[in-house]
Amino acid sequence: MKKINQSLQREQKARQAKLDKINDALAKKPNAGYLNKFGMTSEQLKKANSNSKEQSPRQILNGRTRNKKKGRLQRPTKASKRNRLHIPNARELVDINPLPQSMPIPNWFVLKDRKVDVSIIIPMYKSQDVIKNQIRSWDLKDDGLAKEVIYCDDCCPGGSNAAVIASWSKRQKELRRAVGRIIINQNRSGFAPTCNIGANAARGEYLIFLNADCVVTPGWVKPLIDRLKSDPEIGAVGNLQLSPDGTIDSAGSEWSWLSKSFQHIGRTIHNGKRLKSAISIDKAPKDLLVAGEREMVTGCCVAISKKLFEEVGGFDEHYRIGYWEDADLSMSVQAAGYKIYYEPKSRIFHSGGHSQSSGHQFASHNRMLFKSRWIDTGRINNFIKLKRPDMSNKTIKNNKIGDVVGCVIACNEEEFLEASVSSASPLVDRWVFVIGGNEYAYKAGMCDEKGRPNDSTLEIAHKLGRKYNGIVVEPNRLWKDKVEMRNAYASHLKKGDWMFMVDGDEVYKESQLWRITELMKHYDVLIMQFWLFWNNVRTLGTGAWENYPQERVVKWGDGYKYRGRNHLFVSNGQNELVHTLDKTWRGSEKLFYHYSWVRPVEKIRQKLFYYKYQSGNNNDSYVDNVFLKWRTDPKSVKATHPMGRGGTAEFKGSHPPEICKLIKSGKLDF
Repeated sequence: MKKINQSLQREQKARQAKLDKINDALAKKPNAGYLNKFGMTSEQLKKANSNSKEQSPRQILNGRTRNKKKGRLQRPTKASKRNRLHIPNARELVDINPLPQSMPIPNWFVLKDRKVDVSIIIPMYKSQDVIKNQIRSWDLKDDGLAKEVIYCDDCCPGGSNAAVIASWSKRQKELRRAVGRIIINQNRSGFAPTCNIGANAARGEYLIFLNADCVVTPGWVKPLIDRLKSDPEIGAVGNLQLSPDGTIDSAGSEWSWLSKSFQHIGRTIHNGKRLKSAISIDKAPKDLLVAGEREMVTGCCVAISKKLFEEVGGFDEHYRIGYWEDADLSMSVQAAGYKIYYEPKSRIFHSGGHSQSSGHQFASHNRMLFKSRWIDTGRINNFIKLKRPDMSNKTIKNNKIGDVVGCVIACNEEEFLEASVSSASPLVDRWVFVIGGNEYAYKAGMCDEKGRPNDSTLEIAHKLGRKYNGIVVEPNRLWKDKVEMRNAYASHLKKGDWMFMVDGDEVYKESQLWRITELMKHYDVLIMQFWLFWNNVRTLGTGAWENYPQERVVKWGDGYKYRGRNHLFVSNGQNELVHTLDKTWRGSEKLFYHYSWVRPVEKIRQKLFYYKYQSGNNNDSYVDNVFLKWRTDPKSVKATHPMGRGGTAEFKGSHPPEICKLIKSGKLDF
């Protein structure tokens, strides 16, 4: 404790010395000059600095706070992680002011008005030079749209934040409303997460993602928004992007089977033909000056409604640093049933390459991820005009290797069982349904004395068996435990089959099944992550809820048998875990949706009693003091998991179609 106090004293002295040095310098500096540069007088700056003594910018940027009573650093409070639109390592400069103390965010910059039509999101990395040119070109004329600009600093070296404030301060007198906000990442995350952070903070109905190295032209925003509004089938809009020399950088993009990539129209390709050089805007063909549908538009500048952006999951953060995530977004928008459009009335100039990230170490990873998701699966064929050279017409089932057996154990799963099985059926050749409960389920009121469920699970299983080529293993007694139930479906598997374990409350999207088929070509065991919903379909369980990956897909071998309720072993004399012997994939990618905690309250009580009888843990008060209390007073609930710990996060992605139907029908309003 003595050493800690001494360390604190040294840090306080150093901080005070720094503040004194700043204040001395400011006292000698003319007020007018400083006001012109940063928009605050020296007296205002002194006041801002005095208010920031309790927490230094370094402490805030590290996510730590000082506990005055105990005199030690406290662990940072982590924001709950949800799907790809929420990143916990971001901090908003407006709220916590983590700029250098000599450069606080002035009030004239911060947009506090909640009414915003368009949020313009600008990711920054090594952008301190180019961002000045962009701000200098910014059109401040009123076009009838209320805008906010959200600068997202991806740990920029060189002071991009300072450049933003200094550049806008030179135009302060021209401003009719405040500019917006600045958000900073604690760790460099890359293009996709940084854009998603901005989208999550955005208040506008529409989003425009704009690169920092772009120079805009007068009236560039309104044509993009007008085009989106003109047709409800249009999902995303790109604009005419010019190089500084007046040639076309991109007029949208079209697919090339030669390079297996999207090529920029007007720069490298036009009507399927390679160009020797970029087309000058003065000599551009008429079709490049007319709005029209495109296969893809670049992330350099793209407009999309916030609602649709959230529905498709935003920019996919499995793409690292940058490149290919904009192509993936265009594909996802079209897969959701919308068009990609090009609007040449909106024009910008794009320099390109200022962040020096084009040849980063993950470039090959990004290309292969796009290839496995869209090209190898044949899904890209649906969204491009140029026919595939091999004319392949793949389906999920003919993209896999070997027979897939869907294996289900279920008791009291009537809410989601049909959605679960129908969502996974495009991949599955035959099903085995093991229905019923064990002694614990009987005590908890989930089944009768012969193991038959107390709801319509058994009847639903028989219906699904007839529809999807399945057999139902009916209970005529209580099952011993889940191990016995899992081995019941294992007895129907033969060597070479693929065991696809599907719980009765787990649902898949088609894109996830495609991804699984590709993984099956390279691995024998897939241990998959998932989104777990808690309390309702809008809330994710985080932290402790995310610690339960299982072998969901296994290429079956001799002697495979369950010895634990969640893990396969090999009966080879050493009883080794299957996933330690076979080639196993353990990815962070979430490949299904888990709804086990979205049920009527009485079933949640039964679930807790089941756990009590099974493990001896007493959770009698959990439903009233945690599960239901959270609905009325979420801030008072510190841990959401029955075993303690665990948090929540808002889900802003899209659910599988089967779940969307249930939500629309009101059947999940428990």
